[in-house]
Amino acid sequence: ASDEEIETAREGIEKYVMTRIVHITFAVSPEERKQNEAVDLRMRILETFLTADHLGVPKACRNELVLELAQEELRKINQYPAPVDKIHCIVRACSIIFNVLGLSREGSGADDFFPRLSFCG
Repeated sequence: ASDEEIETAREGIEKYVMTRIVHITFAVSPEERKQNEAVDLRMRILETFLTADHLGVPKACRNELVLELAQEELRKINQYPAPVDKIHCIVRACSIIFNVLGLSREGSGADDFFPRLSFCG
């Protein structure tokens, strides 16, 4: 078998196994649930007043449609049990952001990328 076939088979097995054990792997204890709820509350509070200006996102990189596309990719993460699928969501969101950075000519390094990713989350 070729390397590509082996990788495809590995991903298929991983997805199958994770689908079967997702309730165990990603089980949340009552304490973790409380912590998650506290973080969610803080995020909702921040969303009420935090703007792109606070994070240093240039006006040229504030396309709402693009922001929504990246956010939608990040929201999909919990729909997938397999880690590889979760990573694909993150990679797609990052690709969307990097494409906007490249088109804006505002820079495309980590210092430019991270504030935009943070604003999407």
